[in-house]
Amino acid sequence: MKLISYAKLETEFVPIEVEVSLVPGLPIIQFIGQANASIKESASRIKSALHHQGFRMPKAKQVLVNLRPQELKKNCPGLDLAVAAAIIWKTSQGQSPKILPTVYGELTLTGEVLAPIDLPDIDADILDQQVLTGSFSQPLNFPTLQINKLRELDQPRPSPARTQGEDFKRPEFSLYTFAREKARVLSLIAAGEHATLFAGPAGSGNSTLARHVRPLLSPPNRIEWDAIRKIWKKQSPAWRPEVSPHHTMTAKSFIGGSSQLRRGEISQAHGGVLILDELLEFPGESIEALREPCDTGTISLSVTGRRITYPAKFLLLATSNLCSCGAWLPQENYLCRCSNFKRKLYLQRLSGPFLDRFQILYFTGNKRETDFKTQVEILNAVEKARNFALTHREQTRPNGELSLEELTLSTSNFLMQHLVPQGISSHRRKLSVLRVARTIADLEKSKEIRPAHLEEAISYALRPFTQLAQG
Repeated sequence: MKLISYAKLETEFVPIEVEVSLVPGLPIIQFIGQANASIKESASRIKSALHHQGFRMPKAKQVLVNLRPQELKKNCPGLDLAVAAAIIWKTSQGQSPKILPTVYGELTLTGEVLAPIDLPDIDADILDQQVLTGSFSQPLNFPTLQINKLRELDQPRPSPARTQGEDFKRPEFSLYTFAREKARVLSLIAAGEHATLFAGPAGSGNSTLARHVRPLLSPPNRIEWDAIRKIWKKQSPAWRPEVSPHHTMTAKSFIGGSSQLRRGEISQAHGGVLILDELLEFPGESIEALREPCDTGTISLSVTGRRITYPAKFLLLATSNLCSCGAWLPQENYLCRCSNFKRKLYLQRLSGPFLDRFQILYFTGNKRETDFKTQVEILNAVEKARNFALTHREQTRPNGELSLEELTLSTSNFLMQHLVPQGISSHRRKLSVLRVARTIADLEKSKEIRPAHLEEAISYALRPFTQLAQG
């Protein structure tokens, strides 16, 4: 008798063939195929469940359970039901279905069938058959056959997959209003999903701006939402997540790792926003670890020959003072109490390659604030820009992810050759200018990037970085 179940390897489910054979010997259950201690413990649980539900173990027969593939170490709470069902059907104590389902469920000592807590994590794309499991209170992404007790094995209840409707909700807007220039920055960040560093003196609004971006983001698509729900299954988020780790957090907690290769805060932010408040206070190891996910949208961890890759696609927002006293800004150092040497030493915590991952650098100094806008007004402008990109370019990806080839399609050769600064040594910096310019063009409902769009983009994506470098 062979059934298909699942084992969880780190975060991914893989099909496991459960083969049950009866051989002469003592009536015990013996697992073969690198089963871990928790699976081996299930032998007593299965025997107790069979007994309480009116089934019997085969007399003078040893039950051998072979788990394939052999080379994988198995760790799975859902093999109980597969082994029990195979014994029942193998010994003709129940009528086996013509088409065997995938079996994944836990058993109690009295034979009650439970749905494993990680059942929703199974990817519907790898399923060939319905999943036979215990009762689950919420609809799943795949159809199931559910039973409450082992004796109901012949009469499972079908449960269809849940409909693909939207079950997320945009966060409520605050009553906070933003001056015209700050509202413009928020519009750019949300419409194009540009990684941004807010820098300026304490109390100038760095953290406030960063924390008001999330409600302005676009709704997640179905694939993104399923990934978010899988990561946050216990908290059940209502919208894209916002993760804001403290700068005293250890590198392992931030990046992920340990002997179990657990996901860290970087991966927890997948599909949402990662806010690093007081960026320069974070350990260098943690900051530099962000370079890979910023480029690839994933984070790879490895230990003693094992390697796992977690999704880590997020919008990176960071805030920071630029010196120890917190008052320095480029070309506005009259309030700063730090020496030039001390300022440079402080800024050396931020490496050039990592700074290049930010597409926008915005100085939040003491500026004259006029023409205030609410979040609702900002969102209206952002949604119009998104709809313009979708209608006129059929673009579903944010501008912050576009390649140089995609951006040049909406930029004339004259602009590329003469108006985009030729002295930009970094390819990423040139790309950032064009990405931000494309978002500005969308906000202005322009199919092409024009000189005025490039000039404004330079004020966010190039000039502040040059000023910071020059001190």
